[in-house]
Amino acid sequence: MTLNVSFTRLAALLSAFLLTAGLWASSAGAQTQHPLQGNSRAQIGGGLPIPITLQPPPNGAIVVSDDAVVNQTAGGAMSIPGTGIIYLSNPKNQPVFFANTAVFQVNTNISFSQTVPIVFSDGKRTGAATVTFCPGSTVPPNGNPACANPGAGTLPGLLRYTATGAQFGGPSQVKVGGGVVDVALRVSAGAPCAYAGGVNPGCQVIFALALPAITGANGAPFGFQNTTSNPGPGSPSGRYYASIGPLGTITNIVQPGLGAGVANAATSYGGPWTTGRLTISQTQAIGSPEIFVISGFDNRTATNHVGSISLVAGAVSDRTLSGPNANRGWINWVVKQPFGLVPALTTPGLAAAIGLLALVGAYFVHRRMS
Repeated sequence: MTLNVSFTRLAALLSAFLLTAGLWASSAGAQTQHPLQGNSRAQIGGGLPIPITLQPPPNGAIVVSDDAVVNQTAGGAMSIPGTGIIYLSNPKNQPVFFANTAVFQVNTNISFSQTVPIVFSDGKRTGAATVTFCPGSTVPPNGNPACANPGAGTLPGLLRYTATGAQFGGPSQVKVGGGVVDVALRVSAGAPCAYAGGVNPGCQVIFALALPAITGANGAPFGFQNTTSNPGPGSPSGRYYASIGPLGTITNIVQPGLGAGVANAATSYGGPWTTGRLTISQTQAIGSPEIFVISGFDNRTATNHVGSISLVAGAVSDRTLSGPNANRGWINWVVKQPFGLVPALTTPGLAAAIGLLALVGAYFVHRRMS
């Protein structure tokens, strides 16, 4: 059988197949792909950003990769492929006394990375328009914690989500890496620790240690719990008389120390990301209650969903030595103009594409044989 297909007719058939496949793709919810810029931040209590940064909230040091993209549907749902968010390990000894008078400095080598796609959409933050989660309380299958008593869980405190529009957001957690976190806690109160000349026998410091949990609690689905582990033997720790430099840097300690250091493992309960309002309350934080009210927003355009969007999340935790905390998280993104259409083919659309390829192949075989 001789194949007689003119180039003009082939072009018409190709257009028909493309139109058909495009229609089927549209019915499946075609996506546009956009460049993505921005950063995110986590913060323990009122004074310790994780990773440590001098930037004021909500901006942070966990940045969007240079080549990160976001796929968006016509309804505004977002999907960010894995490896879009990253913070490389950055060893540092950071004084933090100026921000948190209970801590002199933090020695850390922590890192953050995104290993699975992030998916945010309307309604993916489960639960009613206003929902309260108590740490350790049971979460029903419908995803709505509905905690009526903030003391009913295994840890005092709560996360209260309030929708201020669509319940846009959902769970997404980063992978945490790095070695032992060594936190130098202030033992002595008052003026003795203001001394900065030599070792001061009136100023005591205790080094509290913990290994980060593999997965962060901020952004977790309701009911998630993680616990940092205690470091093994040989980790640098102890209690010392010390000299404290500007901002909290420990410049000298007495050797030998006054005893072993104390493990400061933390158990944390988190909640998902939202563009709405979030209240994070931990009334039993040492020193004074920690109650934070933070809000996100969605300023993307209604047509192609370009613009800025901010999501917030939180967690409450309890530490062996330094006690309970209310913890916060922010995502700050800017969605740029789209690259173009990314069709989502259904089975009929895939069949049309296969037929198109077969037709093109047959045409070129015929041309080579003629």
